[in-house]
Formats: sequence, structure tokens, C-alpha cells
Amino acid sequence: MIKLRGIAWDHVRGFAPLVATSKEFQQRNSELSIIWDKHSLKDFEDFPVEILAETYDLILLDHPSIGENVKKGVIVPLDEWISSSVLEEQAQNSVGPSYQSYHWEGHQWAFAIDAAAQVSAYRSDLLNRMDLSVPTTWDEVLNLVSKLPKTIKMAIPLNSTHAFCSFLTIYSNFNNSNSVDSIETQLAMEVLDLLQFLSNQTHAELRYSNPIQVLDRMSSTNDIAYVPIIFGYCNYSQANFRTFPIHFADIPSKQQTPIGGVLGGVGLAISAHSKHIEAACQYAEFVSNVQSQQGTYFTSGGQPGHLQAWSNTRINELSNHFFARTIHTMEGASMRPRAAGSIHLQEQAGQSIHRFLSGQQTCLDTAQSICQLFDAILTK
Repeated sequence: MIKLRGIAWDHVRGFAPLVATSKEFQQRNSELSIIWDKHSLKDFEDFPVEILAETYDLILLDHPSIGENVKKGVIVPLDEWISSSVLEEQAQNSVGPSYQSYHWEGHQWAFAIDAAAQVSAYRSDLLNRMDLSVPTTWDEVLNLVSKLPKTIKMAIPLNSTHAFCSFLTIYSNFNNSNSVDSIETQLAMEVLDLLQFLSNQTHAELRYSNPIQVLDRMSSTNDIAYVPIIFGYCNYSQANFRTFPIHFADIPSKQQTPIGGVLGGVGLAISAHSKHIEAACQYAEFVSNVQSQQGTYFTSGGQPGHLQAWSNTRINELSNHFFARTIHTMEGASMRPRAAGSIHLQEQAGQSIHRFLSGQQTCLDTAQSICQLFDAILTK
């Protein structure tokens, strides 16, 4: 009996579809079993993969860690184990740059089994009650916020990781680019000023939260009507997932298109320490194929990473058209830095933004610190 172990993250979207598809895979491969553990969203974002790779065969990871993982040799190049036809099918059905985000130094290091980007979220019932429309521009965001009553707020997740992601989304959008290799101080200050305004308008209990905390509050009470930037979770748009369904839309934009929303999602990588790389690759092929992605992966609570699932009519109907309403943001999404050291960059830049938002650091000092972090990592 071949036994594989995997590490996922602690949300129905990040754990349940892996368990469900593993069960199906095991029914077809009786000589194999897969056991999944889970850790927090924060650990998914920045816990060292080299430590996980010592214990787990299958690892869910975030694309900014790719350069570090490759440098340390802790994950395997899938293109050396999986056929070119499978790789080509995955590339052709990438949602935006999801597949490419796990490509580094000429090799494919993970499959994009889950696709996401920062988008916007809203309670359609609350906005309709107030006769307010979903903003498509940043000026419209400011106008909507000015019209919200005292009892209903906007929100934006601004814990350190997501403060950095939101900064990068707005910076990319203002710069009309989905690729950021360096930071210009003056534009960074403009973005930080907007983040400060959004932070001040955010519900006090959610100011330094993560996306799950914001969406849980938004879907269970009537005091959050709108979130301009947040990673999309299709679960919350589905009937009966929480008390109130949440609708999602493209990010507000300073441009004609919703360009620059920071890419999220989940990559499935395989440990270089695994004793069963071939079996792990077989599962990776199974969970990422269109049948799984449109079937069990979605119905068990997952957010697919396959383009045909995103365009599937039934899946869109079941999720209040989450996928159709955010696909343009996905197509124009921006990757975070991926070179070795990028997780450190993300953490340090996020903490610097935190100090600014809490009044401990000036706007200029914050912009310059982010600029220096980018230069230190990306110009090595």
C-alpha cells in the first residue's frame, strides 16, 4: 500500500475538495491512500515549504514561494514526471496567469488547482435597499462610501499579508500594469493615501483582518455592504453556505479594464523528498483535470483552477455567477514577486504598511521602505 500525505489550508475551499477528490482517486487506485492535514491561511501564505516537504508528499502553496522553493530544491519539476500533453492542456486552460505563476527557470513546479485574484465583494440586498450601485471606478468607490449610513460599513482585509496585496493591486491598477518589478515612490505614496482612507472607513472590528474573517462577518450580519479589494471565495456566493450570500465583481479600476488585481489561488506541488513521486503526480493529474475540476472539486466546496470550470454555465448558476463576474480581473491579474526572498519581501512590506496605517510611520518612509525591499529582492 502506497501512503501519501498532503498539507492543505483550514477552510472548506482549501481542504474539503482535496479530501473528496482523494477519495475518488483511491476508489480507482485501491493500492494507494492519501491523508490530508491542514494548517492556517497564514501558514499557507508564508510557512516555509522546505519544512513541509520533509513530512508531506503533496503540498498546497502560494506562488510567491516558487523561487525560494526551487533554489532550495524542495519540490519537483512536474514537467520531468508528467506528459507534455497534460502540461499543454493545463496551460491552455489557465485562468489568467495562474498556470504561469508556478513556472520558474524553465520548469513547471505546481498545477493551479485553484484560481483566484483580488476582486470586489458586495451584498446586493443591502446596496439595492440603499439604491446604490456596485462601483467600477475608484471615484465611484469614494462616492459609495460617502453615502453609507453609520450602521453599515465597507471593509477591507488589512492584516500584514493582505495590506501588501491590496497595496500591490492598487499600485498595479494605477500604473496600468499587471507586472511590478520596482516601486516608484510618488505613486506608492498616492496608493498608501488611498489605503489609509479605506482603512479609516473599514468596520473597526475588521481593520486588520484576513479575507475569511471579513467574508464571515459580511455573510452573517448586515453591517458590511461592500469590500473594494479582497481575494474572491466562490463559497460565499452560493446559497446556504452562510446566512447571506455575497456577490463578487471585478476590482474598481482607474483604467478602462480591471487590470492589476493581485493573483492568489493555490498551486499543488510535490515534495522532492517524497518516496512516491510518480503516485503523487498521478493524483496531481487527476485533481487538476477538467472532469474533477467541474465535478467533485467544485461540488465539495472548491474553487476550480481550470478555465472550462470557470466558464461552465451550471457552476456559474450555482455560485451567483461568481466566475463570470470576476473573469476579467483574473485575465488582467498581476503576480506578486516570485524570486527567492519574496515571502520575506511580502512580510516586511506588509508590516511597514501596518506601521503607516497605525500612525507609527510616515507615508514617505513607508513608500521608500517598500521601494528598497523590491530593489533588494528583485535586483539581486
